[in-house]
Amino acid sequence: MTLVCFTVPGSPLPWQRARSSGSRRYTSPEQRAYQDAVRWACIAAVPAGVRNALTPEHRWRVAVLVAVPDKRVRDCDRIVNTLGDALQTILWRDDSQIVEWHARRVIDRERPRVEVVASAVTEAPGAWTVDVMRATVTG
Repeated sequence: MTLVCFTVPGSPLPWQRARSSGSRRYTSPEQRAYQDAVRWACIAAVPAGVRNALTPEHRWRVAVLVAVPDKRVRDCDRIVNTLGDALQTILWRDDSQIVEWHARRVIDRERPRVEVVASAVTEAPGAWTVDVMRATVTG
């Protein structure tokens, strides 16, 4: 089993629809910069040998701790959506390979961030026993 753990510092940015200008559609610069930060944090956490060994047959279980700086309402599933899209081609080829998501939102005024624990599994469904939320919170 491959376990990938990394942290993206800063206030989490939820997924946004592509913007348009006339007939052209584009991703906002803020969204693109945040997804790049997620990609680079993941790349730094995964040795190249492991990254190159990942195949489309791998399935993933992912736990996310979303630490926001204040009590404003944020759509946690849109933040998870951003992570899923950003890690495409880094950990998985398509986010349909993710068989399980766990997300938890907390307030941390001192250190807003997103912590990710992703586990590549090749076992049969239901055979995974790692408590990823505890690993995220204590790791």
